[in-house]
Amino acid sequence: MGNKVLDMPSNYKKTQGINEALGHMEKLDFESQISVLRQVTSDMGYSEVGSPPTQEETGKTSSL
Repeated sequence: MGNKVLDMPSNYKKTQGINEALGHMEKLDFESQISVLRQVTSDMGYSEVGSPPTQEETGKTSSL
């Protein structure tokens, strides 16, 4: 494995806020970094919601 997830464009300039956020992330242990990133993606609308169970699976009929 390499040491990068992806390269940034050569003309990209990080803001002070980005530098501070990355600095805080780098101080966390791996598990904490993953927890923070999961929370961020959750707040962005990502979810692992799957298809609802069928009537056959639940044994219940539709309420409509």
